[in-house]
Amino acid sequence: EGREGVQCAKCKEGWTPADAGTCRPCGGGDAFPFVFGCICIVLLLCLMYHVTVSDDKMKKNHSMLLVTISGSQMITVLQMLGAISLMGIFWPGSLNSAFNTLRVVNFNVEVLKLECVVRPAAIGVLLFKVFLVITFLILLSFIHVAHVLVKYGGRFRERRPAYISALGTVLMAFFISITSTVFSPLQCSA
Repeated sequence: EGREGVQCAKCKEGWTPADAGTCRPCGGGDAFPFVFGCICIVLLLCLMYHVTVSDDKMKKNHSMLLVTISGSQMITVLQMLGAISLMGIFWPGSLNSAFNTLRVVNFNVEVLKLECVVRPAAIGVLLFKVFLVITFLILLSFIHVAHVLVKYGGRFRERRPAYISALGTVLMAFFISITSTVFSPLQCSA
């Protein structure tokens, strides 16, 4: 309900994606998730960069290393469970709301309710999803440049492995999001 266009790819103007492939009208507070999400993304990228490029990983406590590895595996499992919510399956009771909550871990941009902030065309939404990962990589590059200039006096060559590690971490975190974006034009429940 509320979808239109080729392949039911977009919601009607003034509507935002809802459960089970339907759309609902935008409300007054629907711009908040977009603003809050943008701020959280920048903060999370800075935190992720700090954790990824911290000096001499061999000096870290083994328990901290175990927590880091377990945490990354937990995020991967939560992303896989969040991908289940993209399927058109009716899940009973609280299981349905749990799967929908896990969509946030998949970096599903529909959670940000972009359609309530701007009125993009269907191709605009798809391009936003595709270029979002590229935008994160560019933002991470700016964070890296600022970090190396301030902390290491511009010695970029010696900090290149840390930068590549941070880029790999971002791409790994967005793997399921990238896959979901590729298949998003095929998700239509008309």
